[in-house]
Amino acid sequence: MGFNLTVGSPYCNTVKEMDSRLGVILNLLDNDPRLSNRTAVVLTADHGGYDYTHEDASRREGYTGAVLRLGPGVLAGADLYALNPARRLNPGTGRPLYSAPIQPIRNGEAANVALGLLGLGPVPGSTLNYAQDLALTIAPPGDFRLTSFGANSVVSFTLAPNVLHDLQSCDDLTSGSWSNVVTGIAGPAGTVTNLELGPQTALQRFYRLRLHF
Repeated sequence: MGFNLTVGSPYCNTVKEMDSRLGVILNLLDNDPRLSNRTAVVLTADHGGYDYTHEDASRREGYTGAVLRLGPGVLAGADLYALNPARRLNPGTGRPLYSAPIQPIRNGEAANVALGLLGLGPVPGSTLNYAQDLALTIAPPGDFRLTSFGANSVVSFTLAPNVLHDLQSCDDLTSGSWSNVVTGIAGPAGTVTNLELGPQTALQRFYRLRLHF
C-alpha cells in the first residue's frame, strides 16, 4: 500500500478508519462507568515512513514510532523520557544500537508495559523492558502530612522530580469538587516544602496533591 499521504489514498483512508475506531474505544472509556478509571490503553506502531524497511538511518520516519498510553497509573501529559531520566535515553535524531548501555524507549516494550499494568510478570525470554521498569507516572510523596498549630495548619511534603505540584482542597469528598490552594509548586527534587494554610474555617477539609507537567 505504501505511505502515500495523498488525501483519499488507501494509506490515508486506513489511518482515518483506525483513528475513527480508536475514537469509539476512547469515548467508551470516558463514558462507561464500568470502564472509566479502570482501563488502560497502550498504543504504538511499527514506524511511519517512506518505505517498508528501517535501514536508512538518515530517515527518522523509517524507525521512529509514537506511543500513546492512558489510564489508571499513567500521569496525564507526561513525557516518558522525563519520567525515566536514568533508565531511558532520548535518542534525538540518533538511532542507538541494542547494545547501547542506556536504551531509548522502544515500541517492543509495550507487551511488558501492559503486563505490568495488569500486575503480571514479563514475557518469558523477552529482552525489552524485561525489568518492567518503564515508569508511566511519578509516585506521590510518601511524607505528605497536615500539621495543626492552634487555629493554623501547615501542609508538608517532599518535591518529586521533573513535575509541578498543585495543592488542592475539598470540603466534601462526595461532591468531587476540588479547588486549587497553591499551584505550580516546583524546585529541586527531594526538597521538603512547607505551606502555611492559615486559620481553618470549615468543619472538615481534605487536601491532595496533583502532579503534572
